[in-house]
Amino acid sequence: DKISDLCIELGDDSLGREFYEKSQKIKMLLKQEGNIPTPPSINEKKAINLMSFVAKELSLSKEEIESKASRILQEKFDLVYPGFEIAATDGIGELVDMGIDKKIAEKMEEIAKKNIKPKEVEIKGILEIKVFTPNGVETIKDTLTMNKKNIIITYSSSPKYLFTAKGKDFPSLEKEVAEVTENIIEKIRKAGGNAEFIRA
Repeated sequence: DKISDLCIELGDDSLGREFYEKSQKIKMLLKQEGNIPTPPSINEKKAINLMSFVAKELSLSKEEIESKASRILQEKFDLVYPGFEIAATDGIGELVDMGIDKKIAEKMEEIAKKNIKPKEVEIKGILEIKVFTPNGVETIKDTLTMNKKNIIITYSSSPKYLFTAKGKDFPSLEKEVAEVTENIIEKIRKAGGNAEFIRA
């Protein structure tokens, strides 16, 4: 296509059309064979650049970093980027288990924590809480106070409280949310009130 465009720019329309027709035939053949390469995503381009930086930091050649890290990740995930996500969130353990050299994994972790934002999922909902005893406000306040940085509960309007939980993946976060909300509901019922969690 680029050669075709260049020919047309230079005034040779017939040669430009010839190259264009040939490029279309090649594209069609590749499409039929299923061999048209998919361009890498922005994240994958970033991961490839980060891996080049890992190689530079460890004085490794392009071939060495590909055989000792990139290719292993591509065989596992079809991409390099997930390796940096793992390094940023879980450290080097899983990378080493895949067969990546420990020094490379450690350098990947160091670079990933500076450049990769860990993947995050979120669950939101409403807690409806009613306590009919004289000290109801204090009971609710004490029940909703928790030492969990990833869970935030804020007052909305009586009897509703906004519930937001964040985590690395849905299965573990779903489990945590279920445990926390069930515990809140149980405490409120024991205090003589009613509570319900409504998933957003």
